[in-house]
Amino acid sequence: MEGLKECESVSKKLQTEEGLTLWDARILFDSLMELHPEMGSYLAPRAPIVKCPMFEAACVQALKGEILTRDNHTALCMLEVNPTSSQDREENRSSTTARKLGFAERALKRQKSVVNPVSRYPMVQYIPPTSNVVERLFSQAKVVLSPLRQSMSSAQLERVLFLKINRRFWSIETVVVASKQY
Repeated sequence: MEGLKECESVSKKLQTEEGLTLWDARILFDSLMELHPEMGSYLAPRAPIVKCPMFEAACVQALKGEILTRDNHTALCMLEVNPTSSQDREENRSSTTARKLGFAERALKRQKSVVNPVSRYPMVQYIPPTSNVVERLFSQAKVVLSPLRQSMSSAQLERVLFLKINRRFWSIETVVVASKQY
């Protein structure tokens, strides 16, 4: 039963936490495989479910600040930024509160105690480890594009979806202020 709690902790962390990187996901999966080696065939870096293991490995190495091989550079070539114009990475990660840490949070804290140097591939940190955001977008689009709203223009649908996805950035007060301005 304890093993299920650890799996649930990792699953919830992957589903709810925004800002998780591929390296974070790899740390969580490796921590689970340490406790449950039988999960290796499903969670390993070269598991059959991984669509592009070379790309994932290259992303993780770039996030860790490791030296990349030629193959890894090739996998990340589309994400390369001129080193002179690259911006500083976010070093300000959310601090851990005094509450009790779950398994996933302990695993991430243990592995990420060192700050990563700025790499040639700063955009790698924005690649989400799961497709949850995209799945939520399509789910909400399905709700918005109900039979009653199918006569909506594509521009109007885009506006409604944009507002729905970015709901955390606006409130009813924002709508009132905006409507008074126009």
